[in-house]
Amino acid sequence: MENIKIFLNKVEDEFHDFKQQWHKDNSELVRDILNFVNTVHHKDCYIIFGIADNFEIIGVQEDENRKNTETITDLLHKLYLSTNSQIKVKVETQTIDDKEIDILTIFNSDFVPVYLTKDYRPKGSKGLTAGLIYARNGAINTPRNESTSFDVLNALFRKHNKLDVSIQEQYNKVLTDYNNWSYVDNEEGSFFIYNLNPDFHMRLSQDSENRFEVEAYSMSQVNFKISWLRLELRYRTLIIDERLLNYLDGGRSLVPSPNLSPLTPTIQGASYYYFYKDSLDYILFKFLKIAFPISDCYAINEFKNSIIIYDTEEDKKRIHTSILNNISVSDMRKILNYTDKEIESTYKLITSKLPKLSIGQIGYLLKQQKTTKLLKDFINKEIEHK
Repeated sequence: MENIKIFLNKVEDEFHDFKQQWHKDNSELVRDILNFVNTVHHKDCYIIFGIADNFEIIGVQEDENRKNTETITDLLHKLYLSTNSQIKVKVETQTIDDKEIDILTIFNSDFVPVYLTKDYRPKGSKGLTAGLIYARNGAINTPRNESTSFDVLNALFRKHNKLDVSIQEQYNKVLTDYNNWSYVDNEEGSFFIYNLNPDFHMRLSQDSENRFEVEAYSMSQVNFKISWLRLELRYRTLIIDERLLNYLDGGRSLVPSPNLSPLTPTIQGASYYYFYKDSLDYILFKFLKIAFPISDCYAINEFKNSIIIYDTEEDKKRIHTSILNNISVSDMRKILNYTDKEIESTYKLITSKLPKLSIGQIGYLLKQQKTTKLLKDFINKEIEHK
């Protein structure tokens, strides 16, 4: 947790709590964790050990009840809970003014409310009763022998069902419920319909624009020619969003068209295609692998090998910066240059099916392929050295 100092001078709230020392009674620790799991917001929460009520840093160096991530995870795993989704926690230690403080992070979850389905009464503890729902409300925990209020409970169910967020975020949630979608192809068109709530449905149609019939990410396919489709994400009669899709390998797979990015503006054509893991495009990519009737593993794997998949936008910026700091422009030009033999063989292959493509266009595709390989090699080396 990098922003610990932000909390050190703030009064306790629905995001954090101070403890002078670790709990002696594990049932009290469990109750505190359940209170922070059941929050109506969508952010991680923190219990900070070694801080007095007056914000004085006491430290926990001599605390015999200190715990780590593994011991708390094991404790939670042994509980009988209302969800199959494991409560995720992490314990980190930071030193401030030569004193150690422990930060217990309780990661946000939408699988709420979480409660005990069997009494938890470890030896020598006060114990917790099954069925009670503890929830953090401001700076206040639900008392041991009570359940949270109806209003908070209602808000937790709204969080669980994504009813407290935008329709776009609701769409992201239902798209991950892969097995509850149906694909329908009839005289009215082609549709994906969410069986649990048909207000969520998507219409698939041919794209009418004049677009390229081959891209760098399709060149490794058995059939490199692609076709373009348009996907409308609808809620009732409203179009919430639209995406371009590609049929790959003669229709053996359907994928979202990836985003194009330059690696550096100093080298013309040094660009490549990518997804962010937290984007709608990537959610749709995973969705179509399961929900679309035709999805060839080879075609999908070749597509993934032809693009870059980042965790976040920050991850992309970091990798770009690292590459540009470690590889000179002259060296990069050498890496991205293609030989006459490469362009000749590629030209013959592609123009056998797409005779209108020029040598210049073929060269552009080859440079994109080489840019993608440069990025993949660099990322793999980073992983090896971690």
